[in-house]
Amino acid sequence: MFNYLFFNQNLLALVVNNAVENRSILTTFTILSILILISLRKSVKEQPLSILQTNQMKGIAILIIIVHHVALALGNPGYLSLLHHLGFPSVSIFLVLSGYGIFLSIEKKGLNNFFSKRVMRVYIPFILAMTYKILIFDYFILNKRSGVGNSLLNIFLAPSTLDMNMWFIVYILFWYCITYVIFSLNKLNKSKTSYLFLTAILVGISPVPDTWVNNSFSFPFGCWIAANSKIIIEKLENLLAGNKPKLSSIFAHVKNHLNHYIETFTLYLSFGIVCLHLWVWMKSPSANANIYSPIINIIAHDIIGISFAILIIGLIILLGKFKIRSIFLNFLGENSFELYLVHGTLLSLFKLISGVDFAVTFFVYFIIVCISSIVLKKLSSLVSDLLLKKINNS
Repeated sequence: MFNYLFFNQNLLALVVNNAVENRSILTTFTILSILILISLRKSVKEQPLSILQTNQMKGIAILIIIVHHVALALGNPGYLSLLHHLGFPSVSIFLVLSGYGIFLSIEKKGLNNFFSKRVMRVYIPFILAMTYKILIFDYFILNKRSGVGNSLLNIFLAPSTLDMNMWFIVYILFWYCITYVIFSLNKLNKSKTSYLFLTAILVGISPVPDTWVNNSFSFPFGCWIAANSKIIIEKLENLLAGNKPKLSSIFAHVKNHLNHYIETFTLYLSFGIVCLHLWVWMKSPSANANIYSPIINIIAHDIIGISFAILIIGLIILLGKFKIRSIFLNFLGENSFELYLVHGTLLSLFKLISGVDFAVTFFVYFIIVCISSIVLKKLSSLVSDLLLKKINNS
């Protein structure tokens, strides 16, 4: 019986035989919208890109990702099919904000305990979530006792084989390592961001998964925002205050910094041209008439992802202008990483209660996912504190 109810979680192979009624989907979105609206509260004046604002941005991103994966998992998703292509732009929000947060954190605190804090913050919740999945779902429910040892080993060797969504763990750890190396070797912010964008170009032309390629520039873009955060925040505050810059002052600013703009543009253009032709030389047969189409596809995906991130960032900053915050989105943002880790495994609940109206099914699933994320966060915090205590004592 359990084998029928819980099957092929790694591929999110959830099939509901009957098409989901669009009326139920509209009900679901209406309730989610109401939850956001009734959770709106007055707040003090927030500086753009504050912790409260970035949490709300993450809240929107994880909510879209969860609904997106539900849509992919359903056999007949109805209106939810509109969300089939919103996965990677939502991930882009996380990467932009991660780059922004890590850059500022290193600038403020340095590289001391970088890995013990950042890597543990990622790996401990991941290890706990995947261990739970393997021992509960694979061992007890699916009765896959012969492969438990290999699955536990794959937590470290091949996490994507346990859950498709876990590609993000390897990818974010990759950017952590690159950031650590670049900050260790360079002192100037401008050169750091240049090397990060160069790394993004190399990722884009390398034989890596599409999930990496489609979001190759998002993390460096977040670091660039952080490197120029004082200027950006000042401009945003002036814009929100209604102080629009005069055209003459814009020209004066460009004229004063023209040499810097030319040098920066030339640097990025040179990297781009070299890498573009290197990619052509490495990847394509000479008879291929559409040789540049994959590169256009890569650029398009990155532009879409970053543009979507900017749109969400701008929306939350605008709410901050009116001193409004969403408790619901803030809650989702504070627990976004844990929500990401557990929501794929718990998609099996849809199969268990698929005979019920979709709106009811979704919110039963969503509540269980939220509760599981809170438990995982508290447990991860406890384990991290114990490990850090032992490391400090030793």
